Amino acid sequence: MVSRVFRAPALGRIRLAHVEDAPLILDLVTESMAKNFRVEGTSEIVYLIQNCVLCICQLDINQAIVGFLAAKDCPLLPSVHPSAWEEYIWTKYKSIELNARNTLFIHLLCWNPVYARELVDSMLKSIFMHDPYLQHIAMLKPLTAYPLLVPGQSRSEGAFRRVLAMERGVPGDMLPALCIADRDEVSPRLRIRRAVEEDNDDIVPIIERHSPRLRQMYGEFYVSELISRHPESERVLLVCEHKELAVGVMCLNTTINYEALEENFELSPFGGLRHLDETGGERKSKRVVTWLFSEDDFNEFRRDSEGNIGDADDMTHPESATQLEVLSLLEDEEDEELEFDIVTWLFNEDDFNEFRRERW
Repeated sequence: MVSRVFRAPALGRIRLAHVEDAPLILDLVTESMAKNFRVEGTSEIVYLIQNCVLCICQLDINQAIVGFLAAKDCPLLPSVHPSAWEEYIWTKYKSIELNARNTLFIHLLCWNPVYARELVDSMLKSIFMHDPYLQHIAMLKPLTAYPLLVPGQSRSEGAFRRVLAMERGVPGDMLPALCIADRDEVSPRLRIRRAVEEDNDDIVPIIERHSPRLRQMYGEFYVSELISRHPESERVLLVCEHKELAVGVMCLNTTINYEALEENFELSPFGGLRHLDETGGERKSKRVVTWLFSEDDFNEFRRDSEGNIGDADDMTHPESATQLEVLSLLEDEEDEELEFDIVTWLFNEDDFNEFRRERW
């Protein structure tokens, strides 16, 4: 009789945990997890979801929960005040690289044993990518009788390095262990640079894996051809490397397929991402002239203004009659069209100075 090989569904997306997920998360908790993280029922899981800094659930392609991680900014040490954990960790474990700025502590980590390390690393990487300042994710295992969260699966916790406590007269393996996952091992920062011809053997397999259409169009090609061909498009190839190995590539150019973008996206509010052609009737920029007056000129102008205020009541306004005539014209038949001529007087600087002298 031939036994069938069980294949677990592929991993899906990661989302934030909700209180309604507590019963499903509890089904993933093993005895070792319950002892190390002090979880007895759904009430503890609900408390973590409501009070932790970050709680995430790993889903499979069927949207079923297969992993859960809850993290806080202090370790799971009831005897140590949350604000005093740095001194405790530095003294007991000599891990001075951990501080409140760059470290989060796991208060519950559970997963479906079928996925093993792939699932654990996926959740750790998600947290590192969510918080750029984060450099370390740690957890304390207070019980020496349960060194592994899933018995027999030491590889699942391969992303963590184990740090033993230093206590005089007591072996380190008899004390609570500190497990630390570093960003450099889980989600390393990649170096970004321009592609060179020496990257051909690393880049071509990546491009073929994600974009086989290039080989269908060009056949056998090299990186130098991608860079030098069509110079008018200003094509640029960027690669990211890890440990001197190109692990990613991005091809950029100035050629944009506007038709394809308009078919797939609603771009009408943005004018189709196009620059409108400038019309011939462009408005000419106006020149603003600012006149600066000395204190004597300003005082003279103020005296003239104060003298004219007293004569304001005695002045007649001949324009009032003109205004009445204009209003009477507007009361005529609506079909009659009125034509107005707008006359603009332009003065040069000499005319303006002469006008100012006559006025003042």
